[in-house]
Amino acid sequence: MKRALFLSLIFSFLFSLVSLIRHNHYFSQGNDLGIFTQSAWLYSKGYLLYNTITERLDFQDRYKPVMLLLGLLFRFWADPRFLLLIQAFFLSFSGIFVYLISKKVGLGDLTIFILVVSYLLFPGITSFIIDDFHEVSLFPFFFLGSIYFYLKRSKLLYIFLLFSLIIRDYLVFFSLVFWLSLLLSKNKAIKNRLLVRAIIVNLLGLVLMLTVIKLVGGITYGSFNSQGDSLFLTILKFILNPVNLLTSLFLPTVKLKTIFISLGYFAFLPLFNFWLIIPIIFQLASRFLDFEHPYRWGLFYHYSGELAAILVFGTIVSLRSVSRNSRKYFVALIFSFSLLSIVLFHSPLLLLMKAEFWEKEDWMKNNDYILSLVPDDASVATQNNLVPHLSLRKKIYVLPTINDADYVILDLRQGQNRFNFYGLSFEEMKQLQVNLSKRYKLINQKGDAYLYAKINEK
Repeated sequence: MKRALFLSLIFSFLFSLVSLIRHNHYFSQGNDLGIFTQSAWLYSKGYLLYNTITERLDFQDRYKPVMLLLGLLFRFWADPRFLLLIQAFFLSFSGIFVYLISKKVGLGDLTIFILVVSYLLFPGITSFIIDDFHEVSLFPFFFLGSIYFYLKRSKLLYIFLLFSLIIRDYLVFFSLVFWLSLLLSKNKAIKNRLLVRAIIVNLLGLVLMLTVIKLVGGITYGSFNSQGDSLFLTILKFILNPVNLLTSLFLPTVKLKTIFISLGYFAFLPLFNFWLIIPIIFQLASRFLDFEHPYRWGLFYHYSGELAAILVFGTIVSLRSVSRNSRKYFVALIFSFSLLSIVLFHSPLLLLMKAEFWEKEDWMKNNDYILSLVPDDASVATQNNLVPHLSLRKKIYVLPTINDADYVILDLRQGQNRFNFYGLSFEEMKQLQVNLSKRYKLINQKGDAYLYAKINEK
């Protein structure tokens, strides 16, 4: 246990370091860190839960009751960096449950050590730390925890299940599919008297989610179809047209790459458990059939967290069933690929080895100065990468949206990430600056960083 704790602490420290440096150097984004920061801050203050970045009520954007709890924590420290630290902690300490589950099924210490390290190095886990904060980063911890306490026949299962069901809407479906799939297992160690109760809790979580969505409205599944059909009708059309379904699941080839790398990373061992194939397919299908968001098809960003959890669980169960001699080769293969993946997939942890990653450049210092001049209670409009630093307020807007902002802040240095301007070109941002003169006046500038204040109209 001490080794697992040590590993989790090391990874938590490294994950935190990468996340915090990125944020402090203005590489985090209003989408998504700014959104979550403002939501948590609004919850902590008891204000109307209208997010001015998404321009919707918080629950209309996504079903994520866990933000209520994060809002309570924000009463102690309201800062976007707090969310980044929470994410690093929960991702890293989900490795504790990889250790505990492995120990429970009887794997050896070296095997367990390698599984924990390989799991935490999986691209679907490390990608979180360079993709700002996402509530789904909490899911592997509670999901793997619920599996462990289920195997242990502990009542703590219900607590971890409840937490896993208030994180995100699609994870409620995923969790239910997983627990239902356990009914198909012939392994007596996998099926016990708590299974039916776990399924009932999942069903209650699903009813709660659907009720809240119906009450607040706003959440749709239109990205899974192009005709505006309901989710049920969309699923029915896929079932009635299996050729279209299979084509959509495997093409374009980026989907095949994601499947092969994800399963190959764990030496294809999860597939040895036929009942686990169902939730694995469900998780991949929920991404691959989303036609409006092709970035979900790849291995990176924050879309493979629950996949990592279920794959490592499947690997643990499979390793328990193979011979000791075969186990050695599988474990060696997994460990070799996990180390190789650091280089092949440019692990974010490699950023810590680059001198320029640590350097605070002049343009960053310019932004620090300009942002320090903005009153805490003022409404602000600024570009995407500055939003997270100013999102602890009632009104924060991502340019080109300005609305009733008291202040507008620009960073117009050359060569920026295209996401910083939120769809605008550099030339369009320059034009936006010119147009500001009608309502705003320049009150401070440092380098290419500008601070504009609204002109009082009398």
